[in-house]
Amino acid sequence: MAEINVKIPGPEDAGYLRRMVKLAEIQDAMHQDKIERGPKSVSGATLTKLIEFISNYVDVEDGVDKMDVLLDLSENEYQEILDALGSVDVPKGSDTASNDTSEES
Repeated sequence: MAEINVKIPGPEDAGYLRRMVKLAEIQDAMHQDKIERGPKSVSGATLTKLIEFISNYVDVEDGVDKMDVLLDLSENEYQEILDALGSVDVPKGSDTASNDTSEES
């Protein structure tokens, strides 16, 4: 696995409110997923938004895709990053994510 360096900005760093707005949007989507899918389920689309957000704060070796590295994280590594982001409310466990990104009709 490629080496990953996570740089989470703090509240004193520029763009704090911009980051908080984006996190709030992701948390809202997670909350909506829980309503629609159940208390321990998050859609693939919402997880993708979270991973894309996290990718803004990750450095990897040249030629390595950030998304691939993030998608290969273990649950513990993923949780460490979420904790560093300020305890984003994401359900834990391998049964929490759905790979289905389509909308139900």
